[in-house]
Formats: sequence, structure tokens, C-alpha cells
Amino acid sequence: MENESETETAAQLDRHLERLAELLPDLAGALVLLLAFVLVGWIIGRALGSLVRRRGDRIHANFVSRLPVWIFAFLGVLLATDLLGWENLAAGLLAGGGMTALILGFAFRGVGENFLAGFFLVFSRPFRIGDLIQSGDLPQGAVTAVDLRNTHVRTADGRDIYIPNSIIFNSPLINFTRDGLRRPTFTLGVDYRAPLPEVRAAIVARVAGLEGVLETPEPRVTIASYEATHVMLEVWVWIDTFRGADFALVRTAAMEAARSAVLDNGWKLSADVSSAVELVDGRPSESGR
Repeated sequence: MENESETETAAQLDRHLERLAELLPDLAGALVLLLAFVLVGWIIGRALGSLVRRRGDRIHANFVSRLPVWIFAFLGVLLATDLLGWENLAAGLLAGGGMTALILGFAFRGVGENFLAGFFLVFSRPFRIGDLIQSGDLPQGAVTAVDLRNTHVRTADGRDIYIPNSIIFNSPLINFTRDGLRRPTFTLGVDYRAPLPEVRAAIVARVAGLEGVLETPEPRVTIASYEATHVMLEVWVWIDTFRGADFALVRTAAMEAARSAVLDNGWKLSADVSSAVELVDGRPSESGR
């Protein structure tokens, strides 16, 4: 009895080995086909990534280089299953793809929304790595990376913010460094008795020579408002961040230069005017002018 059972088991094992031996060529062919498709996708991805990377856009290069691999891998799986004679499985994958996508869409609606938003962000190109952006009411920061779910932004004070792509896609987006130009602005109060045309010219001449301040567009000084004891001037300078100009440092240097331009010519700043002028009904008195 035991001999009969052992014999039957050996026979079944032989049959399985025969089937496996018959299937091995098809398995090898399917595996080669799948690897070939993955390789083709990898080559195309590398080529597209290199092409995009030459334009200095690492965000799009990384995304474009990965997308063909997944597409060709999926096609390779379909053709490999067809080569093995598993037509029903291949047809099921194609027919069930829509239903699967629908089910997964409801189950992972947030993930899918962020993925699609990331896809459109990559190809709409609203920002690049290193750009200073602000999305909605969130703090502004430099773009560090973009993946399928979120965008990594690092603020000036060292905070790392991971913003879901759907928020950036659906909210107003400000790109401060799209063309590299930024405009530091500040105000400065001077005495009513100071000759304003000369004050403005002196400030422009002083800040125009600062390192990092562009000649074109040229610096400007305009009257911002008339206060009770002084005239408030607004100073504009332009910088090019692509040339390495630091916004905060250039703004500070411009503020110091504007202050020196006023004091060196003997004019008074708003703090000195406020302490020296006698006010009558909120206006400078005749004796204080």
C-alpha cells in the first residue's frame, strides 16, 4: 500500500516536472520580454531626463525619467502573460483596470489627487528647484524637491514644509524668483524742510553704487506719504538672484546707504524731526518749520 502511494506521488512529481520543463522556454521568453520592455523604458527615460536636465530643470528630469519605466513595465507584463498563454489574465488586467482605478480612486482620493496635481505641476512648470515660492497663506520658501505626493519647501528660518501638491495646484501661487529679479523696498522719513528733489537724488546716487544693486531697472525714490512731522519716502532697488545677490543683505546695505546719504548732507531723519518739531493740531508749527 505504501509502495503504491509512493509510486503515485513519484508519478505526480514527474508530471509536474515535465510541465515545468515544457513551460520553462515560455517563462524564459516572457522574462526576457519583460526585461526588454523595462530596459527600453529605462533608456527612453534616461534620454528624456537628460534632455530635460540640460535645460536646468531637475524636477521635470526626475519625473520624466521614471514615467517611461512604469509604462513599459506595465506593457511588458501584459505581453508576457499573453506569451505564456494567460490571455484571460491579460484581458482581465485590461478590463479590470478601469474598475480598479475607480475603486482605488475612491479609497485613496487624496493620494490620487496629489499625484495628478504633481503631474500637472511638473509639466506646467510654474517653478523650479531653488525658486522662492508662496502658496496661498503658507510661508514662503525655496523649493527643495517635488515628488508624487507633495512639494518640499524650506523657509528662510530653516523650517521644512511639505505641501500637498493639490494645495499648490488649487491655490494662488507666487513665484518670487521666476526670472531672477526681485525688488527690495523700504521707507525712510525725512524732515519737511529738506529739499526733496535733492534728497531723492542723493539716495539714488548712494544706493546705485552698492554691490548687487542693478543699474537697470534703476533705483527709485518716491514720496510714500506726508506724515505729521516728516515726509515718508519709499526706496526701491532691484537685484538679480541668478547672479547670487542676497535679498536680505542687499536690502540692509541699501537702508544703511540711504540713511547715510541723508545724514551726510545735514538733513534730519524722522526720529530727529519728531523730537524737534512742535505740533499744533497734529501739524508742524511755524516755528518748527
